[in-house]
Amino acid sequence: MLRNLQGTIKNVDAQNKAAVAMKRGMFVNKDVANKKAILPTNVDEIYMVNRGLVNDALLSIAGTLSDYETVLETIKADEFVDLIAPTIGERWATDAFDGVDADFEAGKYLTVSLVVDAKQGKLIASPTNTKTHIKSLGKITDNTHTLVAFEYVA
Repeated sequence: MLRNLQGTIKNVDAQNKAAVAMKRGMFVNKDVANKKAILPTNVDEIYMVNRGLVNDALLSIAGTLSDYETVLETIKADEFVDLIAPTIGERWATDAFDGVDADFEAGKYLTVSLVVDAKQGKLIASPTNTKTHIKSLGKITDNTHTLVAFEYVA
């Protein structure tokens, strides 16, 4: 899940497809040549991945669904995605994080996991709290779900 807590009006790149299955709120890199959102291998040009809600016949007869339903959260490979380039001063929240509570205390610096495993593309603690562009605002609860709130800083 990706929540915009305090953002700016911006253009979002919606011309790329997911290279692999992923979740809304993860961090990705852009493969410009192939027009794909790929799991990150660097943090130099990082994007947050999102997509519009999928509306199909089965969902429409199911009644009211939470934004957190797996069918709404999961992005399949080759589905179009929105790539959001974070801007200094914006505040976001995501459930794509991995670590212990102390890692995400307000004021701590975070980074994106680049290790090829289940954590890749998720927020993790910055080693030795090294300054990064992602500063934790602490954990928040949204509709009984825990998210890490963060600000993109200079």
